[in-house]
Amino acid sequence: MATQDARTLMPEAQEALRRRVMEVIDNGMKPAAAARTFGVSRQAIHNWRTRRSRGGPDPLKSRKHGRPPCRRKRRSV
Repeated sequence: MATQDARTLMPEAQEALRRRVMEVIDNGMKPAAAARTFGVSRQAIHNWRTRRSRGGPDPLKSRKHGRPPCRRKRRSV
């Protein structure tokens, strides 16, 4: 099975995919086998596991892409 670009999925579907992959890994499936089964890369699974181990508010939740907005207000001269 070829890997799919999960970025084309809606954010809710991305989160559901991450949760399902983590569930099968927690139940004993090896990450490489989960990657083949779900059509995602092993590196993506590694990244998800790292985010989950670091915790935080809902670590498998989809995040916004791109550069964060500027915190400083522009001043006119």
